[in-house]
Amino acid sequence: NGDSIESAFFMVPKDTGHHSLPRFVCLVRFKVLASDVSKRMLPLSLLNLPNLSTLSLDNNQVFGPLPNHVSGLLNLNVLSLRSNFLNGTLPSWLFNLPSLVRLNLGDNQFIGEIGEFKSNSLEYLHLEYNKLHGSIPRSLLNLPNLSTLYLRNNQLVGPLPVHISSLNLVELDLSSNFLNGTLPSWLFNHEVFNQGRFWMCRNLTSTAKKKLTPNLTQISKPSRKRSTPLAPSMWQD
Repeated sequence: NGDSIESAFFMVPKDTGHHSLPRFVCLVRFKVLASDVSKRMLPLSLLNLPNLSTLSLDNNQVFGPLPNHVSGLLNLNVLSLRSNFLNGTLPSWLFNLPSLVRLNLGDNQFIGEIGEFKSNSLEYLHLEYNKLHGSIPRSLLNLPNLSTLYLRNNQLVGPLPVHISSLNLVELDLSSNFLNGTLPSWLFNHEVFNQGRFWMCRNLTSTAKKKLTPNLTQISKPSRKRSTPLAPSMWQD
């Protein structure tokens, strides 16, 4: 019985012309492996999956804006649409999904500012390699469980916001943006710095050179292929 299927994993070798999903009422996890299907939008038939908790369409050729019908998937824990051709602005409902724990929209073509977060369930947020601008929102404070924040390769501006110090981050990647100012003193006592899982913009400076010295090899500017250590000269006047 199709209604009883809980997990579905597909590899689509070519475009079959089908743009809808069957009505698997009990489907919980839906993942399409990387395929060479022609570009297509997210189907409206996602509404046929009311119990869906995982939606993963990484490395497919999904295009267009995020459709509003995804906002009806209230049980969604994981939404991963990395490495597609999605565009437009990030809709406000995206940050209000009550059960969302992992959100990965990295390597797409989103524009505009990052919205205001109201949900407190997010633990992993990946928005790297887009065209997002504006400042890092203060509403991140509404995400007490956030442990991983990847915002590299966007067009974000302003100083490193002090409210990030209140988060329990384990990984923080802000490299390749237009952030400026000095590295705040709280950073050097934060877990994310001490564990060497912090990447920053080269135009951020520091007045705490003595504190930075032991960890210089752990602070790096990632690229798509690898991370390269920042030159010690960047800390010199």
